[in-house]
Amino acid sequence: MDETINNSLINKLIEKIITEPLDKLTEIMNLSIRILICIIVIIVIPFITIIMVLCYFSFLIMKKNFDKYDQLINFLKKVGDNETSNYMNYGYWDKPNMTLFDANKRLCKIIGKKGDLKNAKKILDVGCGYGEQDFYWKKKITAKIDAIDISKVSIKKAKKININEDITFDTGNACALNFDDNTYDRVISLESAFHYNPRTDFLKESYRVLNEGGKLVIADILYNDDDNIDIFNVINRNSFEKLFDIPKSNKIGIDEFKKQLEDVGFKVKIEDITDKTFKPYYNYFFKNTCCPDNFMLPSWMYNLLRIGCGFYINTICGGTNGFKYVIAVCEK
Repeated sequence: MDETINNSLINKLIEKIITEPLDKLTEIMNLSIRILICIIVIIVIPFITIIMVLCYFSFLIMKKNFDKYDQLINFLKKVGDNETSNYMNYGYWDKPNMTLFDANKRLCKIIGKKGDLKNAKKILDVGCGYGEQDFYWKKKITAKIDAIDISKVSIKKAKKININEDITFDTGNACALNFDDNTYDRVISLESAFHYNPRTDFLKESYRVLNEGGKLVIADILYNDDDNIDIFNVINRNSFEKLFDIPKSNKIGIDEFKKQLEDVGFKVKIEDITDKTFKPYYNYFFKNTCCPDNFMLPSWMYNLLRIGCGFYINTICGGTNGFKYVIAVCEK
């Protein structure tokens, strides 16, 4: 009898101390999950949807108004402290409080050092744009620089502002270089080869015009071929490739790119500098850009798009995780 009473008391004690609190905790957890689901359904999903719609709208505007580099430069000049710059690159962000202009000069300095430009006598810059990097390098080196770009507008402006006889600008096709074999000590491609259709033709042409022991120095955008890329970065990457007309053959990762270079005959060293390009660039860009002149939308709407796209790229996409940015030094 006493034993039965004791067991009953123990069971009631266990129920009070353990079972009932666990049941209540379970109820609280279930309620919390329901609340979380409601928040996701009511707030998060619509918010992300609105952000994606804003980004898509921005893509359509960019595609219509800034799909050429001679139009894009005017857009970039509306970024703070970049008003007088003709750079159109992501830059190299490795110091605090850098501006876009600072980062672009830093990228040129890195390219110059890695490519050992000071020991070159003749350099070919392919995809030179407005030649801003060539003017920078010429202050540091003695080599003669030939610079080409497919854009007549870019070359016309570069010629207009050029005051150095050792720099020449001309239009040209990167995939069919109009130069003799074994002509240059260095061939440089600063963030332009991802456009070339196909890029492999440019790699072969670079090898052809280089002297023995010469180097191709290429800073370029590749695909992040990690299988874990999320859907948001895939969407962002697809928009970028359409905006900048990236050929299908150039949608490759680092390993395949290195193989292409080695197949041409180069000895290749590749450095991944992704963490010093996309994320700090976009963080600075969306904080410091303002509405371009003669923009098709009022400034308040532009700012709404700027904030939405900035949140999507910097927060949701982590600063564009769908791409890799590399510098490759390739010796013939």
